[in-house]
Amino acid sequence: MRKTKMKIWGREFKLEVIYDVYKGESVLPEQRQALEKFVESDEAVKASLDAVKKHCLKDDNMQDVNTIDNIFKYVIPTSIFVKRSKKNREVSLICNYKWDNEHGLELLFVNEKFKKIV
Repeated sequence: MRKTKMKIWGREFKLEVIYDVYKGESVLPEQRQALEKFVESDEAVKASLDAVKKHCLKDDNMQDVNTIDNIFKYVIPTSIFVKRSKKNREVSLICNYKWDNEHGLELLFVNEKFKKIV
């Protein structure tokens, strides 16, 4: 199991790296490049913070909360999933989410730009 260090929203994390490969397949050079560029993309990760906060504030469990000072009370990054693609660098930041322990949150980044929360 491979791990990598990454600063997310001002805090250092050691995250498990998961590559989208089937048994018997090798990790593509494009996947390695996608991971490398993502880990270096501080601005893309910073740009996702507002969307994550808005997502949390929309949750029914947050009715009495108007602002989030510490996102880590609700969302904790756990791993990086590198999708198998030769066309785009697609990487997801997988997070535990306080209000959905079973599924968590997936933050999708394409070519080092935040796209959406899945």
